[in-house]
Amino acid sequence: MKPIRVAVTIDLENPQTPLFEKRFSDNRIWSDGWGVEKIIDLLDAYGVVGSFFTNVYESAVWGRSEMERICRTICDAGHHVELHTHPIWIDEKRRENMFQLPLFEQQGIVEWGADFIERCTSRRPVCHRAGAYGFNRDTLRACDAAGIAIDSSNYMGHKLCRTVVTGNEIVRAEGVWELPVTFIRSAGQCIKTDLDWIDEKSLRGFVDAARVDENQNFLNFFFHSYSLTATSDGFKTFQPDHGKVRKLESILQWLTNDAGCEVVPLAQVVPLDGESKPEVTKRPEIIPIETVAVKPTIAFVKLNPQMRIYKQAQALKETGRYRLVLVANRYDRELFEPVFDEIIDFGTDEALKQYCARKTNQAGLNRSILTANQLADVLRRLAP
Repeated sequence: MKPIRVAVTIDLENPQTPLFEKRFSDNRIWSDGWGVEKIIDLLDAYGVVGSFFTNVYESAVWGRSEMERICRTICDAGHHVELHTHPIWIDEKRRENMFQLPLFEQQGIVEWGADFIERCTSRRPVCHRAGAYGFNRDTLRACDAAGIAIDSSNYMGHKLCRTVVTGNEIVRAEGVWELPVTFIRSAGQCIKTDLDWIDEKSLRGFVDAARVDENQNFLNFFFHSYSLTATSDGFKTFQPDHGKVRKLESILQWLTNDAGCEVVPLAQVVPLDGESKPEVTKRPEIIPIETVAVKPTIAFVKLNPQMRIYKQAQALKETGRYRLVLVANRYDRELFEPVFDEIIDFGTDEALKQYCARKTNQAGLNRSILTANQLADVLRRLAP
């Protein structure tokens, strides 16, 4: 019988509604060692590379450095950091689902998240999943524009899926591969192949059925970063769920040793080289999320800004017409912080030199003052 390709995908996030309603104040991605770290340990024990769909937009809650630390923890352990879009955390209108945004705003959301991940892991995400499966065809187009080759938002039967392009089969749509959230049918419902939703017997049944179905050769084994914990008080507190840990261990052992399945990262389920690689359209000039507001942004990019930069920025600030961003390494905080709306410290002189040289040369510009409209790409990548 034919082999089945299996991807283990994890939505890495806090429970979104309880977090938004402020029912708890600790970062449950860690869960005192029972979150992402425990999952990595279990995957490593069975030689499985996980695909972590990471909600980097929670940086608005926990801070940029905390989300960077999470991304690096996953990447440094040899797993894949992929993109999970929950626009509510950075959208001024607090829209929850991607399908609620027009195409150009979806493009900005996807670019923002992909750039964030690329900046802190040196790897651009290959895969995307919309939060709560709330995607439409514009979401797929936004992924294509951002160079993301795979989407995994399609979950047949879910009310927030405004576009259903497939059931359980892998298909191409809007220039990207759709690797859906797989499911079984039970009592008239679509039950996703999720650690929290399905028992091991039913999961084995899915694989057995897929072996004899000429159109099905893929299992998306899914869970959340908080799946190994339980709560009995509406997420105010949590406890380790030892039963769920044992269940995950049993499934991983079966998938890797007994099932004859090929367990690979989601990015490796379909070939992305040569003729099979999805055609990625040229990226449009997208104004970053931060500049969609009324005021245009001007970014000053300088290794060691001095009084001349301060005077130029102060003159612009006094007009009240611009949002000012300073991208630098060494600077006088007391002097510059009152003038600039945002200051991005790139870390080291050499890193900033290399990055700015590469990006400004690509844009055909080489100057210390860059307008957002002229250098949208520089802003997107330097200020995720």
